[in-house]
Amino acid sequence: MHHRQLCAVSSALLLLSLLPGVHPNLESSTGADAISLSKDIVISEFYPRALNRDEYFALTSLSGPIVNLRNWSVSDGEGILRFTNDTFIAHRMKLTISSNSSAFKRAYDETPDFGLDIPGIQNCVFKSGTFALADSGDSISLLNPAGNVVDFVGYGDTAESSPGWWGPVLPNLRQGEIAKRVVLDGLPRDTDSSSDWMTFREFKYGYTEVGSFVASLPAGKLVAFTSPDCSLDVVVDAVESAEEQIRICSYEFSSLSLTCSLLDALDRGVEVRILVDGSPAGGMDERQIECLSILRHHGAVVSVVNGNLSLKIVQHCGAMHAKYMVIDCAKSLILSENLVESGIPEDRVYGNRGWGVMMDDVGIAGYLCQLYDSDSRASRADVRDWVEDPRCVQDALLPAARTSNHSKGLLCPLISNDDATITIVPSPDGSADAPYVEPILSQCSSLKVEQFQVDLRWQDRWTAQDVLSPLLGGIISGMRRGSEVQMLMDSSWFNSARNEQIVSFFVSLAKNESLEGSFKCMDPRSPFSVVHNKGMVVDHRLSLISSNNWCKASFASNREMAAIVDSEEVAGYFERAFELDWVPDTSAPNASAGPDIEAVAGQTVILDGSGSADDRAIVDWRWDTDSDGKADVSGCRISHSWNGQGNFKVTLCVEDAWGNRATDEIVVRVTPDDGADPNALSGMPSDVVVGIPVTGALSILVGVLLARWWSGRPRKFNHPDSD
Repeated sequence: MHHRQLCAVSSALLLLSLLPGVHPNLESSTGADAISLSKDIVISEFYPRALNRDEYFALTSLSGPIVNLRNWSVSDGEGILRFTNDTFIAHRMKLTISSNSSAFKRAYDETPDFGLDIPGIQNCVFKSGTFALADSGDSISLLNPAGNVVDFVGYGDTAESSPGWWGPVLPNLRQGEIAKRVVLDGLPRDTDSSSDWMTFREFKYGYTEVGSFVASLPAGKLVAFTSPDCSLDVVVDAVESAEEQIRICSYEFSSLSLTCSLLDALDRGVEVRILVDGSPAGGMDERQIECLSILRHHGAVVSVVNGNLSLKIVQHCGAMHAKYMVIDCAKSLILSENLVESGIPEDRVYGNRGWGVMMDDVGIAGYLCQLYDSDSRASRADVRDWVEDPRCVQDALLPAARTSNHSKGLLCPLISNDDATITIVPSPDGSADAPYVEPILSQCSSLKVEQFQVDLRWQDRWTAQDVLSPLLGGIISGMRRGSEVQMLMDSSWFNSARNEQIVSFFVSLAKNESLEGSFKCMDPRSPFSVVHNKGMVVDHRLSLISSNNWCKASFASNREMAAIVDSEEVAGYFERAFELDWVPDTSAPNASAGPDIEAVAGQTVILDGSGSADDRAIVDWRWDTDSDGKADVSGCRISHSWNGQGNFKVTLCVEDAWGNRATDEIVVRVTPDDGADPNALSGMPSDVVVGIPVTGALSILVGVLLARWWSGRPRKFNHPDSD
């Protein structure tokens, strides 16, 4: 009697026994004297196209009274399963019956209420005929003890029907897919039609159902950041702060800087766990393979999610596309960017445009830890240890470092000064009936969106019809209500055609209906290789930081992660980032090569372009030291010497991140070396002398006058202190 499958008493019975004043009669043959029968039991989900003979179905009670299922039966037309012992099911509770209990446990990390493969199960659930759900189509009927059909569902190619069923049967399911009823107010919907089963999100064998999580963060507990400006700094600082454990989920992982930080963490005794998608678009590159391999061989737990229907492995979600980290079950980071060089780049000017947020809250961290542990559970058939993957390299070496002179970005991280409310929304769980962002889009008054990928039309899962994206439909509803909309999309070769189609669609719509709204793709002169962001700012108050592209799979199938931040302060930060992307930089920088220089032949002088300025960021200083029209050397401050005498024209060309350029010229007057120490007056070693126009008091006077004149010239402000 200790095993629930053999005692034929569901967990509902235990719950019943704990209710005050209720004492079920376990000796009763039917339990009918104490508990009334009800017709409000439905088939709530079923798994027909199984790969390992692990079909299952579930029953759920919609009624208030507890129901005894003794002598109830389930039929597929060829076979019957009949409950032969007292089996109680309470209001809103679900009871599962699986053909393969071990496969079910592996998929869901819990045993089914009844495993038809368990020895002795015939004493609890009597099976007659051939009960097996056909791949091509079949039906399931639930019958009460009187033999009346209480519930019915048909799917695929089946001619079976029931008087209580209206219209066509449910279209056939894909291999590894589960049919699950639409849920309204926490209960399965029952209108006796196929529409009861046409959910928006997809359910795959081993699926999760996780609700959203809301937390309030006091001032100082939230950090907002952007890529490429400062994302690497925030991520690496978080890793360096770890004392016990780091959990990382990323669609792709190949950042060398992050890999080195994680290796240091492992040396400190920190447990490192990494979960990645096994089949990213385009496959894993060599750099990712090397990074994952070396981390695994140094003690990190590296897991790969990868389904393979030909090998009878169902992936429990679509792509593992989320990008988040949890540090010591206390701090959490959610990003739009993968943990690759372009996503959290060493170069703080060039790379992907993305947003991120770090939250210091144990509630959020615990929530993400539980989801991570569920997705990465080693008992799942679709989760593999990286060392078992044939791509793992046994003697992997760290990839070559990628260095950059651009160590400062335009935007610094924002540490919150105000309280904020955070809502964490995973996909597909958070989009059961529709994309979770749809109501936000349709109800807002102001909207700024940055998106990597936008599909105009989505294919309906059940009818195979192409319909307008509900996200774009939400924007249209908002525009018709007068919402101010700005939408900026990626213009890289991968997305240019589809995103330009969105621009054309909205331009035409706005013209035809006299609506306001601005839609465009990123200017190709931008320093960002890809607008990889999936964020938006709503009503100058809500900020969305997420991994959700605006395609159907991103909400209905993939594992994604989103943070919705309710804070005007944070919204202002991301609005500033948006405006920097929205408005192209068309103004040239101010170039300053400094004053003219006098030097002695062979003397090393410093050419200093640090007086140059730009309203955003100068990214390159190029010097032509021999007047041949070609740059000889790059750098803000360089050293050079001339062996011959004469006047040498030096040209500095500076360039900002958007490709705008400006030049400045100086003259270096070189006199013969008379044998005297050219640095005698300054007392400085010859290899660090900065060239000075003339010597003595006249030199000082001229220098002061030049400095005053130069400081009065109009300049563009470079790297503002306050971001």
